[in-house]
Amino acid sequence: MYFSKWKRFIADGEEFFRSGLFEDALGAYELAILFYPQHSKGYTGKGNALFALGYTEDAQAIHKQAKIRSLSYHANEKYDTKLYEESLGLYQQLIELDSINVQAHRRIADALFALGEYQKALTSYGKVLQLDPKNAYAFKCKGDTFCVLKRYKEAYSAYQQAKHYDSTYSEVLHEQSMHLVVEGNTYCDFTPV
Repeated sequence: MYFSKWKRFIADGEEFFRSGLFEDALGAYELAILFYPQHSKGYTGKGNALFALGYTEDAQAIHKQAKIRSLSYHANEKYDTKLYEESLGLYQQLIELDSINVQAHRRIADALFALGEYQKALTSYGKVLQLDPKNAYAFKCKGDTFCVLKRYKEAYSAYQQAKHYDSTYSEVLHEQSMHLVVEGNTYCDFTPV
């Protein structure tokens, strides 16, 4: 239902724009953004309408948002289909436009982990935590990365922090900690660092 309304608002915006009704086009594109904020087309149309109305700086900002949305969409598409190397390049471009985009930094870290670039993944999860110090997911993934690197004490600490910020990780992380012991990694001191 929302998608069909979004398509209608995009079509109306295009028609208004072609007819020179830039205020109406702007309204239609704003409604399109409201119904489907992830898609870049509403932002592009809004930017074009603002430019036509003489709001150059606002238009440039909206066009930047359109580019961010488009890059994000394509990067996520590559990531979701396990084309991690291709997604990395797109996420890097996204970060150049939006350096505080936590999701892009997180996906870079996840892609690096999937590619076996564990040290780089740790650095990227660290960047996520600089931007969002209470990001339980980043702490959990940092713990997973430490486990792969056999840095168990640091893994345990990261898991504890994940649990602290999101209690839903509690059972999963407890199982992972026990798995480390069962695997024979009992030399690990599970006291927080």
